Amino acid sequence: MLRYALGLAMLVASPALAQTKELENAPAAVNELLSATRRPLSVVDRLGRRVAKFGEAAVTPLIAALETSTEPRRTILALRALKSIRSPRSASAVLALCTKEPAEVRAEAIATACNIPGANLAPVLPEAIRASDLQVRRRAWDGVRTLSGKELRPFLAAAVMGVADPDFWIRGRCLRILSEAPPTDGSRDPLIRTVPRVLGKLDRAAAIALFRVIARVRTKDLDGVASIALTLGSVHAKVAAFAAAADLATSTHVPLARELCRDGDPDLAKAAVGYLARRRDVKSIPMLVGLLESSREKSVREASAVALRRLSGRTFGYDVQQWREWLASAPVR
Repeated sequence: MLRYALGLAMLVASPALAQTKELENAPAAVNELLSATRRPLSVVDRLGRRVAKFGEAAVTPLIAALETSTEPRRTILALRALKSIRSPRSASAVLALCTKEPAEVRAEAIATACNIPGANLAPVLPEAIRASDLQVRRRAWDGVRTLSGKELRPFLAAAVMGVADPDFWIRGRCLRILSEAPPTDGSRDPLIRTVPRVLGKLDRAAAIALFRVIARVRTKDLDGVASIALTLGSVHAKVAAFAAAADLATSTHVPLARELCRDGDPDLAKAAVGYLARRRDVKSIPMLVGLLESSREKSVREASAVALRRLSGRTFGYDVQQWREWLASAPVR
């Protein structure tokens, strides 16, 4: 009977003893992790996983390390451990480092805050997305992706400008943010209001990607944006605008396309020819025959031949004489 009573008492006390032991061991585990700054990465990973298993018991010593450490590497190890634990108690200490130098600590702090429930990143992100350090900017755009509603809206204009960023990773993040953002009405939409400012800065890939986003999430504004691009944008923006506008029900840009078919840039000329073909503009057939005959660019002549076949149903290929004879017998009105 006595053995049974002792066993029952130990069973009842064991959770409390385990919790006490956990609280005692967590600081030692944290110290071992933070002392491993020069050890192999595999060892650091193992120690980090061990600290993460302590959960909330490790949060207090990790926060203390953030507040007292003057060595960036130790601070980064503490931040990574807190990222794994995801304790709301660590939010204020982590956010305090999101504006601090050096840049590697700042970037890690932002990345950690993205994973902590309740951490309000919105106040620190406007400066971070414009930082000179690439990693800080990348992590800041990760932070923007965690925002929603009214918190996200102020960043949409910056995301449009980010599509022209030299870094392809940031471009992708900004396009993802724009494609996921809820639409707003008319001219108040930051995306539509800001697009004209970036049209002259886009390369081919960025221009195509941006117009795809507009076509998918702001279809009603696509024709207006395309008009601006075809007037003020770079060659790449004009090419992308023709490609996107060809799917619209209107033929607003046919007159300009006819004019730009003769542009010296072969990519723009091909895009204009393709737009005319997709809009079924049969009145452009005589002009396309002339382009087939006179263009010095093989790619433009190829595009013209394809467009002529699509518009006329005839398969005369590159034979300008046959096209001329057909036009004489069946003039396009």
